Amino acid sequence: MMTPGYYESPQNYSYLNFRLQMPFYDHSKNQYYSFNQGKIHFIAINYLFYKTEQEGSDKQKDNANRMYQWVKNDLATANATRDYRPWIVIMSH
Repeated sequence: MMTPGYYESPQNYSYLNFRLQMPFYDHSKNQYYSFNQGKIHFIAINYLFYKTEQEGSDKQKDNANRMYQWVKNDLATANATRDYRPWIVIMSH
């Protein structure tokens, strides 16, 4: 599993998206996703995602809001199963 970052952003992540598709790809295009492995819930985010559009643009704000809402909902869902899966790991590039 991977998280995109600075080196993929100059090509608008197109090289990365051409080669790999992480979970939740249809919604986030590899910018954020989560998965479970054993007793661990992993959350992967691209902290640069909200910066891929012009600073202050509506698109940038929409990207940031979508990722924020998704992370918030994902954490709430993961928290509901903490008895079974006590570990939550957030990773970024």
